[in-house]
Amino acid sequence: MFKKVVCMMVAAVLLISAASALADDALVLNNQVIVDGARVYYAGSLDSASEGVYIMNADGSGVSQISNNFMTLLAADSGSLLAVSYNEGYTEYGLVVINTLGERTVVYEGYVDKAIVANGRFYWGVGSCAIDGSDVKKLIDDDEHSYNYYPLAVDGDYYYYLDWAANSGSIFNESSYPIGARLCRLNLTTNQSEQVSGYGTRYLGLDENYIYFARNSFWSYDADEDNTYETSVDEGVFRADKATLSTDKLVTFPEDESVYVSYEMMADGVIYGTYSRYSETEETYHIVRLAADGTQLSDLSLDNQVVTLHAVSDGRLFVSVCAIEATGDDYVQHDLLYSIDLETGTLALIPTPATDLFYFSESNPAIGVAGGRIYMLVFDNETYAISFKTCAVDGTDPITLARGYSMAMG
Repeated sequence: MFKKVVCMMVAAVLLISAASALADDALVLNNQVIVDGARVYYAGSLDSASEGVYIMNADGSGVSQISNNFMTLLAADSGSLLAVSYNEGYTEYGLVVINTLGERTVVYEGYVDKAIVANGRFYWGVGSCAIDGSDVKKLIDDDEHSYNYYPLAVDGDYYYYLDWAANSGSIFNESSYPIGARLCRLNLTTNQSEQVSGYGTRYLGLDENYIYFARNSFWSYDADEDNTYETSVDEGVFRADKATLSTDKLVTFPEDESVYVSYEMMADGVIYGTYSRYSETEETYHIVRLAADGTQLSDLSLDNQVVTLHAVSDGRLFVSVCAIEATGDDYVQHDLLYSIDLETGTLALIPTPATDLFYFSESNPAIGVAGGRIYMLVFDNETYAISFKTCAVDGTDPITLARGYSMAMG
């Protein structure tokens, strides 16, 4: 029952998906799954007992094991996988490049949890290397805080990243996304870095001329005073000219403390976010949309329910809803996945291949769309395991790709 109560508390704040897209459009789920075209990488258990790293086809066929140890998966391209290994012996964390034969090259000694692929190279917070693991380069000389640099994109001569190294000991995080970071870029030719936006920044995307980002106030912790406090910033959505870094404010967030607006993702020139308003008499929730020029587009709503945004694909927005009903001392959870037609606003309920999909304390929501299929890491009550499943975007053709490690057996 405790697990269900936790679900209720986190559902309102867990507004970003554990799915993220790499620069080359590969799909990453919770650092446990990467879908790179027709090739799928999975770190976990196929038989609910032993764990390892596997490669398979999109339908689960052609499985081969490239490591008999669990790893944190970061990025993949052209048959090479970048992952964090915990079994290199001489170092606690080893960032390794692994080929399809399981041969691996250590490219960095230190822990990182995000990476991207761009221009035939892997980029992690403070470094980069060629796809095959050669030509390792140090980008930022701060190995002590390697975890506090979050790679975003490579565009032209610039490497864009979030940096919260200076605040690493004081940021109070409510999600896996780096709350309280500043947006920076590094010139890969001159090795000079510059700040694009101050602390409290969430990166949204790039187009030909601008960098888009949002800023929200965030919570900090003062260890000396043993006190948590809010750090206020100029809240809203902004765009910075890539040539000059001059900034325009597209949207100002409401100053009303009962309202919270969070813009979270950008796709096809549209920025998507969520709006929440709380009062003594009612609560209001909907999805907000913003064009790249700052034009406010019509809102979307799922019957005034709290939603999590997951992906935009082929003109549809994929979102999930967590609903919990109390029956005596027990709770019944109904997790629903929808697609919204962005032209008509029409909702479609997607039948999913598992029960109790989202918002478990054991596993953040990890749902993404790639190649016309939905991929998800879910807590499956039938096997009592975090399982890896897929289905077509309309919910047909459900496949369990991996049963996951069973907590009952473990």
